[in-house]
Formats: sequence, C-alpha cells, structure tokens
Amino acid sequence: MILKKKIYSIATILPYKESYTSDYASAVSLWVSEYFKRSKFKKNNYIYGNTKPGKYLTKNYINIPLNNLKFRFKSTSNEYTDKLINELNKKKFEIIEIHNRPLVLFKLLSRVKSKFIIYFHNDPISMSGSKTVSERKEILNKVDKLIFISEWVKKRFFKGLEGQSTDTTEIIYHGVEQRKKIKKTNYITYVGKLNYAKGYDLYKDALIKILDNYPDWMGLSIGDESRRKIYIKHKQHKELGFLNHQKTMAILDKSDVAVVPSRWEEPFGRVAMEAASCGCATITSNTGGLPETSNYSIIIDKINSQKIYEQIKSLIENKIKKLKIQNLSRKNIKHSILKNTKLIDLKNNFLLPGFIDNHTHFIYGGTKLNNISLQNSLTQYEFINAFREYIPNINNGLWLQGGNWDHENWGGALPNKSWIDSLTNNNPVLVSRVDGHMALANSKALEEANINENTPNPVGGEIVKDINTGIPTGILKDTAIDIVRKLIPKQSHSEQDSILKTSMNYASSQGITQIHDMATWDDLQTFRRNKDKLTLRIKIS
Repeated sequence: MILKKKIYSIATILPYKESYTSDYASAVSLWVSEYFKRSKFKKNNYIYGNTKPGKYLTKNYINIPLNNLKFRFKSTSNEYTDKLINELNKKKFEIIEIHNRPLVLFKLLSRVKSKFIIYFHNDPISMSGSKTVSERKEILNKVDKLIFISEWVKKRFFKGLEGQSTDTTEIIYHGVEQRKKIKKTNYITYVGKLNYAKGYDLYKDALIKILDNYPDWMGLSIGDESRRKIYIKHKQHKELGFLNHQKTMAILDKSDVAVVPSRWEEPFGRVAMEAASCGCATITSNTGGLPETSNYSIIIDKINSQKIYEQIKSLIENKIKKLKIQNLSRKNIKHSILKNTKLIDLKNNFLLPGFIDNHTHFIYGGTKLNNISLQNSLTQYEFINAFREYIPNINNGLWLQGGNWDHENWGGALPNKSWIDSLTNNNPVLVSRVDGHMALANSKALEEANINENTPNPVGGEIVKDINTGIPTGILKDTAIDIVRKLIPKQSHSEQDSILKTSMNYASSQGITQIHDMATWDDLQTFRRNKDKLTLRIKIS
C-alpha cells in the first residue's frame, strides 16, 4: 500500500557564499537548480541564498541581503542565519532543506518548527558542525533525512558511527541527461582549478609530452586559480579561463579525451560525470567519490603524470578502444537526472511502508556483496576486467567468491575458465550466476575439487564439458556447484558478523524491514549472536 501525502511547501537553504547565477554557478548551485527545474513540486519550493546580482539559475530564488559583508569584524554567517529564521518563521515551510551547512542546521533546529533535511555535498568531517563524532550523531538523531551526494561522502559521515542505523539516509548523486552525439575533435581537456590539489601539474607534464609526440592534437584548460603557480606553455595548448557551465559542456561535447587527475579526495566529481556523458574518453584518479561517476572511465590508482601520459597515448593509438569507451560512456549514463528527480519528489510526497522479502538467503547474499561483483559486466571484456581490477586486492590462496554474472548480457555465451585462469592462478575461484543455479570455477578450484574430464555428473547437477575435448569448461550447474563450494573454508564468527552487517545495511537501503530466511544452522547462530544489533525482523524457515 502506498499512502499519498499532500504536496509540502519547501525551503531550500544554500550556503551564503554560494553563487546562484548562470555565469558563476558552482557544484551545489547546479545540483539544486537542475533538480528544481525538473521537480513537479517547484511551485511550492523557494530557494534562499546570498549571491552577487546576475541572472539567477531558476525562478523562486530569494536573495538574502547582508549588511555585514561591508564590515570586516562582524559575522555574516550569523546575520544570514538570523534573517533566514525570520523569513522561515513567517512563511512556515513544512520542509526545510539545508545544503552543506551543519552549523546553520543546528541554529534553525531550535528556532524554527519544521521537518529538516540536510544535504552533504562535501566531506562532513571537514565541515564546522559535523567534524566530531558527537556532532554527526546529533545530526543523525535530530533530522528527518540525511542525503549524501556519493557513497564516499556517506562513509565519511559514518566514520566512528559504525553500527548506527542508516534508515534516515539516502544517496542522491549529481545527475545528467544523455547528450547528443557531436563530432569529436582531437582535444585533450582539463576542467577545474589550476592547482596542485586538482592535479593540474600532473596534467601539464603528461600533456606536454603528448603534444610533443602528436602534433595534430590540442590541449585545453578550463578554469582559474587565484594563487596561480602552474602554467602550461606549448603552442598546441589553449587556456580558456573560467567558463560558465553551458560553454564548458559544449567544449566537452567536442573533446576526445578528458582528464580529471585530482589528488584531493573529491566528494563526487561532477566534471568526470559530465565529461563521460559528453562522450569523452575520461581519465580520472581514484580519490574520493571519483570512481562513482561512470562505469566506463579509465581510473588510475596512485596517479602520476607518466600513467596519465600512457593512458592518453593508448587512446590516441587505439582508436577502436577510444571509440568504444566514448560510445559506452555517452549511452550508459550512470546517474540520470530524471530518475534522481523522481527519487527526490517521492521523498517529498509519498510514504512507503517497509517491504517484506519472503524468501532470502541473507548471509549467503551478504557474502556476495563482500566479494567481486560481475552484475554490471555487459561484455566478455568487462567480465575479465572486473577480475583484473579485483585480484590485486586479495591475498594469494584466498577463495574468490561473489559474482552475480548474467551471460545474457553479452549474447548468451557462457563464461569459460580460460577467460580468467591467467589472472587467477594464485586463487581458487567460484563465482555464481545471478540466479544461483550456475557458477564458474577456475582451473585451480577444479583441480582442488578433483574435477576433470572423467568426473561424472552428480545427481541433480552438471559439470559442463567442452563438446570436442571433454575437458570441463568451468561451468557448474546446481548440485555440481557443491562439489567445489564444500572446499571453501568455514568463515570465522567475526567474518560472519561482518557479512550480516553488510546484508542488513543493503536491506535497509532498499526499504526492507523484515525477511523470511532460508537459514543454515550457522546462519541461525549468527543471528542469535547479533540479536541486539539486528536492524530488521528476521523469521527463519
């Protein structure tokens, strides 16, 4: 049952220094304005801030004038908050959304009667009002909803609050619409502050080396820096200065390659998301939330200029690879602004009761969540690449589990142990299909299970073998999976408890408040051991 509620009146509070004009809008303003424009509740939503005169991004924006901007030793933030309180108490908004200012939240909580939602666009631990564990715990207990722009920001908020309920939290990313395909030009483009934290020096060194070797390519830099120290001097490079959002997107539409080499832990990485949506082959570091921006970016671990140079060179010399990345990036947007707008609108207009899942394998599912994920693999290349990226993270000899692969994603051909053997020769592998009725084992796992061309099929299962050689392909069906699975070492109590926590967090994020679990005896003991920490009702079958 869904209970429809009335449309609420909403006040959106921007940081007082946040520019809300089309010429100088930054990430928070773009987030707010783009979701506002598409929301079906925008007539009841007013946006408050303080910005210099200009063309405001949306209607319903109310500028709060501040006298203390003229006086060096008077607090503009206090004046801003006081004026907001007067305005909010006059209008009596039913929901107040506060963006990126925990201190403003605390002042309003005691003086304005409303439901409160706080949005974190940056690292909460770096912000006044949410630096300490006690401050963040108080926010968690007092607001009606917390929204984070990335999983990374959420993890930072809950640092020191492990085990606290996440029921009132949600992740809503920046979003984009699919862009039209534009003819590409040999541009390698950087967008952002021209400083060390953003990795502009790394871009500079890599770019100069590329331009020296490829005279038909051009480097572009979009951005500025008040304390400038890094300059690129090359005849094939143009510095365009700060450009508004629309002009920046137009250049990214034409660019072949975009580079986001940040050393700073980006809370998300809007530039990387937008570059990918524009069909750029996008190269990023792996700091902060950057890996969450696109499924098809080239992510560099421990980034340096040489690695950037090698990746750009590879794209220039391998046109097929470059075109594939560009097309996949443009066509498969990870964060849709339309879908996310609907999510925000539902938050403001509907009440959903908790869901009950009446057939779960809760601990087993948590094991999959803690291991390699193959559910987003749409091609054989992506399937193999998932192993290539995951293997360096585990020690030799440990079992590699997880999976959730679906061979229908790439045309129906079942995966083969030969796809992964060269990558996994130090680790036995057993990764399940999405329905759990098939699994792929590598040669090491088959050898440990004594499965070969002479091994008969077990009752109720099948060891799939090559039609010509009779050698097992690695695919096991139903009860044949158990021949390998029984070799996997039993988990310790601490490992089981960690898996249960992972499963509970995931269930909570999906609105599930009760399960009927097909539990093993070990699962039951895990539930009993954690009975005081359970965040949902569990019935055992």
